Amino acid sequence: MSIETRGNLNTLVLTGSAVPINEVANHIVDRKGLDWICNRYPISVDEVFECIDTIADLGGHYDQGITLINRGDDTEISLETVSVTDTVYFALISYGHQQAPDWLDMDKIYNRGLVKVIEEIYTDIKHDRDYYESSELHMCVQFAIFEELGNIDPETVLKNLDWDNE
Repeated sequence: MSIETRGNLNTLVLTGSAVPINEVANHIVDRKGLDWICNRYPISVDEVFECIDTIADLGGHYDQGITLINRGDDTEISLETVSVTDTVYFALISYGHQQAPDWLDMDKIYNRGLVKVIEEIYTDIKHDRDYYESSELHMCVQFAIFEELGNIDPETVLKNLDWDNE
């Protein structure tokens, strides 16, 4: 599997099938399932995730790419995504897929990526580390949480992470 460019516009396509990765990405944004995409094009599930990884890698800036809302309260936090840019969406799916490579449900994979990023951010903060600051994705998510919850105790966030509802 690999990605290559084709044509005078240097369109990114999957090698072999020549399916443009932007077409695959558009179907994912339109909430088409993996079965639908793989039946429409002569590509595998692994190639779909290769498209997602490529879009995530080339996505660009993450500034204000996600908005979260707390559906809980100050002690029982329940964060929900209100809006997300394609760049952040694909980055979180890519991250979630790294954590759970056998999963096929995009919503669950996205949630897994988001929860893992939040866990890494607030574990760093809890231990007075700043490793997360080297990742644009982590900084984007941290900014969204700060906008919604303010300067909150990291332990409160960590104990409310919903690993079971993925």
